[in-house]
Amino acid sequence: MPDPINTARNSRLHTPVRGTGNDAASFAKQAVSQAGDTTPPVLDSATVNGKLLVLIYTDAGNLDVVNTAAASAFVLSSAGNAAIRVNRVFVSDNAVFLTLSRKVAGGETVTLSYTRPTTGDGVIQDAAGNDAASFTDQAVRNYQGGDTTAPVLYSATVRGKQLVLTYTDVTALDAVRTAAASAFAVSSAGTAAINVDRVVVSGKTVTLMLSRAVAGGETVTLSYTRPPTGDNVIQDAAGNDAASFTNQAVSNSRAGDTTAPVLCSAMVRGKQLVLTYTDATELDAVNTAAASAFAVSSAGTAAINVDRVVVSGKTVTLMLSRAVADGETVTLSYTRPPIGDNVIQDAAGNDAASFTNQAVSNYRGGDTTAPVLYSATVRGKQLVLTYTDATDLDAVDTAAASAFAVSSAGTAAINVDRVVVSGKTVTLMLSRAVAGGETV
Repeated sequence: MPDPINTARNSRLHTPVRGTGNDAASFAKQAVSQAGDTTPPVLDSATVNGKLLVLIYTDAGNLDVVNTAAASAFVLSSAGNAAIRVNRVFVSDNAVFLTLSRKVAGGETVTLSYTRPTTGDGVIQDAAGNDAASFTDQAVRNYQGGDTTAPVLYSATVRGKQLVLTYTDVTALDAVRTAAASAFAVSSAGTAAINVDRVVVSGKTVTLMLSRAVAGGETVTLSYTRPPTGDNVIQDAAGNDAASFTNQAVSNSRAGDTTAPVLCSAMVRGKQLVLTYTDATELDAVNTAAASAFAVSSAGTAAINVDRVVVSGKTVTLMLSRAVADGETVTLSYTRPPIGDNVIQDAAGNDAASFTNQAVSNYRGGDTTAPVLYSATVRGKQLVLTYTDATDLDAVDTAAASAFAVSSAGTAAINVDRVVVSGKTVTLMLSRAVAGGETV
């Protein structure tokens, strides 16, 4: 679900030319301005479709997606019908989603009550820490519309390690309660076995992550056995179960791709070393080489280790243990593991070759100026530090929460629970909301 702090936009994963490793200076007793939001969220609507009940709130900001009410805070009533429990609560933007123990039937009338806990932080609240009020017997609009039609399998296609089932249905499939990997069986006569490792549901598609890539021209079939009990089945949002099937033909869209990715360039800036490959498809971002498969050499300087490997599109980004200095010459070697699937490969499962002492271009550009604190602002539970610098801040290697101390004389203590870096800002997630007018 969306993170209220968008760390992806300018992160190290996608912008390898950033993060030159210059440390920001310490500071003490920095004044923090207060935005002063003291208005709690107000319930605007409650709707249900099958097993999903959605509460929409109006508020100046979004709801707190981390600290929210437990399932036990809600009671759903439906006179004369089987009991309905709230199994799970999750929050996104200004909506609270309740997943129910059974689907609400078409035409069924239900009401909902919410009791705000009197202690603790597990309540419906906005990002500023303002608590939403309790409510009793709130009418819930039923949008199921009498949907009793099960999803129907429309197509099955495989490319490399991903087998995608597409269904037709009036609603999207249930992405929370779905079939386990063990409910599927992939057959391919005369070739190595294929297992289903993971099941991912989105919209009207079910994607099966396979244990090995299906080769170009390889013929496979798929069977799905719907469990006779329980709720872990392929189903739509209204709770209608899709049928089992046996030996379903699967289209192989790999189109005979047997060409491995080829290394095009290697460049480093600070702590990020980026390998760019050419290939007909993107690289496999799930099954990729471990950090231990790479060796960085720099004669006469401190050792450089590879701490982490991140794959996106056609690039492999190596997160290094230290920044490469301006003008420093480094080379890189990659040893493809002889067995296993943790290798650099494309979506079709073609492995990239090993290489030794590959020259790496150094694009650090001589930036030796540290970031300078420009402003500090707090709103509820989020305290945002904004820095000025020639580049963005390092979003991976940053200060721990324990490096910060928030003071507010005469009020309850405030701890820093988490630190999130994006662009040129450092956002501190606080243990409690800062009240309107409170000086910190």
